[in-house]
Amino acid sequence: MRQLRRDRMRHRRRRKRRAIAPDALGERLVFAASRNRMSILQDRQTLTKLSIIRDPSGNNLLQVAVKNKKKEAFDYLLSLPNFPLNGVNDNNETALMMSLSTTREERGVLPPVKKYFAAELIKHGADIHSVNRVGDNLLHMAIMHRDSTSAILLMQRGIDLNAWNSRGYTPLHLLLKSRCCKQYYEIAAALLFYGADPKAQDSRGVDVFHCALSCTRRIGRLIEQLYYYVFDELERYEIDLRCLMQLALIRSPVFEEIIELDIEVFVKETNYAICFIFLLEMNVKYLRIFLERFGELMREVVLRGSTSMFLGKFYWTQNSQYIVNLSVLLESHVSRHLIDFFTTLNCALYGSTTMKKISEAQASDLVLFLLSYGMNLHQVDLAIVYNDYGYGELFQYLLMMDIEWDLKNDSVPMCILPVLVSNVALDIHEIIENNSEYSDIHDLVYHFAHPKVKSYLLRNITKGPRFEKIHKLPRVPLLKEFARDAFRKFFVQKFDIKNSRQFYTLLKQLPTYPPIKEIISFRRILYNV
Repeated sequence: MRQLRRDRMRHRRRRKRRAIAPDALGERLVFAASRNRMSILQDRQTLTKLSIIRDPSGNNLLQVAVKNKKKEAFDYLLSLPNFPLNGVNDNNETALMMSLSTTREERGVLPPVKKYFAAELIKHGADIHSVNRVGDNLLHMAIMHRDSTSAILLMQRGIDLNAWNSRGYTPLHLLLKSRCCKQYYEIAAALLFYGADPKAQDSRGVDVFHCALSCTRRIGRLIEQLYYYVFDELERYEIDLRCLMQLALIRSPVFEEIIELDIEVFVKETNYAICFIFLLEMNVKYLRIFLERFGELMREVVLRGSTSMFLGKFYWTQNSQYIVNLSVLLESHVSRHLIDFFTTLNCALYGSTTMKKISEAQASDLVLFLLSYGMNLHQVDLAIVYNDYGYGELFQYLLMMDIEWDLKNDSVPMCILPVLVSNVALDIHEIIENNSEYSDIHDLVYHFAHPKVKSYLLRNITKGPRFEKIHKLPRVPLLKEFARDAFRKFFVQKFDIKNSRQFYTLLKQLPTYPPIKEIISFRRILYNV
């Protein structure tokens, strides 16, 4: 066994020796540059050949060292007099371009050694005006890979600071669209210092200031820098309402300075929807400024608000600022249009205004607030309130509202118990026969032991504690269950009741015991399983 291992080791050493010393001189030098074999590179007999040797991809030895990230070989070759720094390979790339590019294995992150290569090549006079296959110049490439040292060196050497790449971005535009990093502000300040045009537009006509605001809100310092380069008190300036609102959202001191200037505010057709959302998100101080300064424009924004964007933004958020701003808007000149907007939602108004856990008293105040401005409640509101607070005061209060039910057109499965409680004309057996989809059907075990209901539950609940509860129900339903269901049906037919408000108003007037009323209204459970 040991002899076999020794033989394998000898075989590996022989293969390694063959790899270390290729027969052809060119192969030996390429291998040396790719492995930091300095003894081969520094051999006097090969010195005159170093500048002309190429690998199969057309890379000279300096490019081979860059490609393989070999610092010793790179430093030695760079120190040689008259070595061709600007030689190109088969892909028309120079060593400097290769230093500012990443491979698939590097996944877009430029290694420190490549940043070192780029800086040294620039210092030694490598050509800085080359462009890669996608139209990026070297400054675009340095910014893209967050190489602030090379970027500043390129600026100092006189690279074109306002050149467009194939996507129509100047270096400043590209910086603003890139992910924020530690070198972000350093590169931006250097670009402005060395003469990048702060009023330059990209291929779509978007200037730097608007680009900065539309890309991210985490650039407060940069916005202040750009403001002093872009704005002049003696000039009239056009600014997009979306960008002005974004300044308000980040509470930038620049906002109040711009408001005092001679500005003309415009809105792109595609931005009305997002501007409406911004109105509800911003601090109330800035909201009042917009309403006072741009009254007609705010009316137009509310008129063109997007219901789908509104629901997508707020239905699953916990934004308390929304309620405060809604109150301010409803007290302003846009109130009528805002109410019209909410009536077109055809969805849960209470549910879309807050998903944050608040007390039942706060939720009651919110509902009263919405109703006081003529807004309507939706069937889902009732289900959400029941889910959050149970059969409490707020739920009972909503039962006294005229809420229109349309179970067929509701895309979200409703909780079954609030549907039964509020749809007084609806019978449990109708639900079972229609095979309608409802959530939380396990709640039925506390109120029904009818064989058909049990069969319905067993079809939909097949395991777990809820399944066990079904089997704990009595074989014969209580008389109270039959009496409750019969009374509800008789009561609705006798008085021609159309909604829950009529039903529970009349129920309160009946001269019977409160526990009986609680059973009729499903407030009291019949089966404690």
